[in-house]
Amino acid sequence: MSGNTLDWNKVAVDLVQKNLDRLITGIYKVSTDQYKQLQIRTRKAFETYLVKAIEKYSKVRTLINRSEPVNLYDFYVDIDLVFNGSVIDTKNIDRLLNINKNLMILGSGGTGKSTLFKHLFLNAIETTSKIPIFVQLRNINENNFSLEDCIYESLSTLGFCLEKEYFIRSLDKVDYIFLLDGFDEVDDDKKPKLITEIINMTTKYSNNYVLVSSRNFDNFSMGWDNFFELKMVPLNKDKAIELIEKIRFEEEVKEKFKKQLSEKLFEQHESFCSNPLLLTLMLMTFDEFSEIPDKIHIFYGQAFDVLYHRHDALKPGFKRPRKTKLASDEFRRVIEAISAFSYLEKVISFDNDKLIEYINKAKKLESLNFEATDYKSDLVEAVCILLLDGLKYTYQHRSFQEYFTARFVSRQTDELQTTLLHRLFKERRSVQDKVLDLIFDMDKYKMEKNIIVPTLRQVRDLSRASTEKKFYLNFLQNYYKLLEMHFFVRKDGRIVVFPHFISLENNLVTRIINFVVEKYMNVDFRNYRFKAIFDSVEDAFNELKIGTICTNKTVDDIKTNLNEKIKHRKPPRYIIVTANYLENEESHDLIMELSSHIKFAVNSALTILDQIEREHEERYSLEELFQVGK
Repeated sequence: MSGNTLDWNKVAVDLVQKNLDRLITGIYKVSTDQYKQLQIRTRKAFETYLVKAIEKYSKVRTLINRSEPVNLYDFYVDIDLVFNGSVIDTKNIDRLLNINKNLMILGSGGTGKSTLFKHLFLNAIETTSKIPIFVQLRNINENNFSLEDCIYESLSTLGFCLEKEYFIRSLDKVDYIFLLDGFDEVDDDKKPKLITEIINMTTKYSNNYVLVSSRNFDNFSMGWDNFFELKMVPLNKDKAIELIEKIRFEEEVKEKFKKQLSEKLFEQHESFCSNPLLLTLMLMTFDEFSEIPDKIHIFYGQAFDVLYHRHDALKPGFKRPRKTKLASDEFRRVIEAISAFSYLEKVISFDNDKLIEYINKAKKLESLNFEATDYKSDLVEAVCILLLDGLKYTYQHRSFQEYFTARFVSRQTDELQTTLLHRLFKERRSVQDKVLDLIFDMDKYKMEKNIIVPTLRQVRDLSRASTEKKFYLNFLQNYYKLLEMHFFVRKDGRIVVFPHFISLENNLVTRIINFVVEKYMNVDFRNYRFKAIFDSVEDAFNELKIGTICTNKTVDDIKTNLNEKIKHRKPPRYIIVTANYLENEESHDLIMELSSHIKFAVNSALTILDQIEREHEERYSLEELFQVGK
């Protein structure tokens, strides 16, 4: 692993020189006389980008190192990945590139995906002859960029001076490593187009390597058939201690924390200690709070208190003055409102004007008096909830936005919270998005009263029937409008068949049911999904009686179409869509089998509803409580 002594500029120059001839012959069609001039221009473009990118990605400003960015390798600890049950060391990027040219790196919030990608970018420059390009995919949101636009913007903002058309021409002549960071930060409505563009790029320019990072979320892998999936491995105790040793912090506090981490703290709070972000926050709160809370929202509350009150970790005794003079609860209410506004608009980074707009809206909502520019300064310089990255402001970590949004929603009136919860459930971005989980933990009773109980009662009332089977078929009729049958061709030629029931207008109901099952039973209902493997399309149709749900085309036409697709293996996945899958009574037994996971979720949710209703009946209202003894 590289330290501060490496001459990065020289490494960058050498890397460009290794690729220069192929770059020029790939980009230009020129005479010998023009070659030297173009050589100078091309070398300058790539060297400038790499040198500036090295400067940008090798220095990091963190929660602890607030006053100035520090070298990445001053605190970086190697993150392991797991692939097909094997642990992959990421010290050298070649260990990843040898697995496959196209990789997904998946992990939950705070596990260090972006930090890993910065390391891989630097390591690629140091140890390979390939040119790495680091791309923050969230830039697609604000500018309505295509993938090519986003990549070129990443280059040009760091001094790359060749025209876009020349760069595009080089894509099949030089080996690039594209590090596409933060797929989960792309707006949902832009994701399908982006997936198509990424897949097309890997096909058209198959000489290159493409690594994509993202939080885990539903259906992330669907359609990414030329990508291999690797998952971030949580820190073990040794790596957690190594990270604490590297962090620049008050030595006395570090030693006490390391001692407890080694003795019992890691085992007691492994879910916190194995996450780099949460472990860092634990260190920061350790000196202020003797106990680590079990609930994550209490922990984040403590972290905010420390960020708001504590001195600079690198400058003992120095406390950066705040300009707004707001009390901590007032300051917190404003950042909660800012977070809710931006979260609901799906904004995760903002320019100066947008941030000032959010601050002024929050100021008006909370009826507080301060200057918006002063509050912005405190957010960035004193409390350090936000970072200035170029011309954009971003959260130190997205989990802060989620925490403050949850706080905002939790303190609203029943009427407003109900409205906000409906919107949050309809727009929930992924299973890794923690806003709804945090709201549930902050005030479970209020969330039950305002959305869970009314929604489940609606399901129970609208689907009433004389038999369980009819009740369940009524539920499907009410909430699932389409059935897709997916046929996926494995490398061995066998056919994997699985259904995908799609809810349209009423996706709110199905999402709430899924949420309830996961929160109350700690069960992922998706594990109950139907899937079957067959030797041929004919076997699949015969054994499953798929013909009973094919209403738009004849069965023979569908079989012929499928077999033709499979024969040419383009694409390896084929889908039959039917909107009237319940019309034919002969299909009902098949539908019951295909939708077993949904049946499990509905039955479980309604059993939970009965339990909640009993608990609410037994709960004293506040009025009854104060009337005792009258």
